[in-house]
Amino acid sequence: AGEGRAGAAAADDDDECPLAPWVFVIDGSAFLWHQVRCMVATLFLVGSGREAPSLVDSLLDLQQCPARPCYDMAPDAPLLLHSIGYPEARLRWTPHADESLSAVAALWRREAEAATLRSAMLLTMRSSLLSARVARPAPSDRAGGGAGGGEGGGG
Repeated sequence: AGEGRAGAAAADDDDECPLAPWVFVIDGSAFLWHQVRCMVATLFLVGSGREAPSLVDSLLDLQQCPARPCYDMAPDAPLLLHSIGYPEARLRWTPHADESLSAVAALWRREAEAATLRSAMLLTMRSSLLSARVARPAPSDRAGGGAGGGEGGGG
């Protein structure tokens, strides 16, 4: 919907980490409902090798694909809208704008503090899981103890 540009890059060097963030820069004059989620999902399918890169060109060709394609959308939870830009001519100041901006800033501060705490907690949990050593029971300690008793018993 409209002209624009797009690009993506890993936000850090840890490509193997499932928590590693990705940054997508998508500029346009308008977007359809869930369009960005569909675009991101398609780009991850191509990037993971589950779809050919030519899929993107095919999906952008209205002769080949006149309707929304049948692909799952990217989940909304990890997606973060970072910024929106508007031409200055569209902005109008209202008498209550200062109050509204203060309320938004306070809400942002509370949410940022909560997110920082959640992030620290999740990183600590991840670190604990990665460093945990799992003791495997000796064969005689497994359920059933004898032949044919527990997991992998004879038979």
